[in-house]
Amino acid sequence: MILSMGGNRYVKKFRYSLKKLRVSQNITLKELSRGLCSISTLSRIESGEREPDYMLFDSLISRLGKDSKKWDLILKENDKRLLQKRLYMEYLIQMGEWDKLKCELKNYESFDGVEKNLHKQYICMVWAILCKEQKNIKMP
Repeated sequence: MILSMGGNRYVKKFRYSLKKLRVSQNITLKELSRGLCSISTLSRIESGEREPDYMLFDSLISRLGKDSKKWDLILKENDKRLLQKRLYMEYLIQMGEWDKLKCELKNYESFDGVEKNLHKQYICMVWAILCKEQKNIKMP
């Protein structure tokens, strides 16, 4: 969960902003949540019953055409470390540092306190990139 740091004020602001953006763009709960989370999860986020982790938060805000980096100041330390790991892995992909990427990916897989389904998708995507680039490697 990311938005509790700094108090309930951020949770209210985020859910209001998320719902306002979604409604203003005529996007349904189903459309916004597709492939990211269940409709009920998104509904609970908008109602303030649930807080998304950073990856889900980033995906929802980005899907609505906004920059999630502006919200960085309210992230918990755990979410900041997770984001740094993801950015570093993306850098390693760009640089073609496959052995380092494999090590970082294994560390990322053991990271606790994350939204499991979305992170499984991310892990699978990075393993697929590794398999494509290094034909002799197999996904775990």
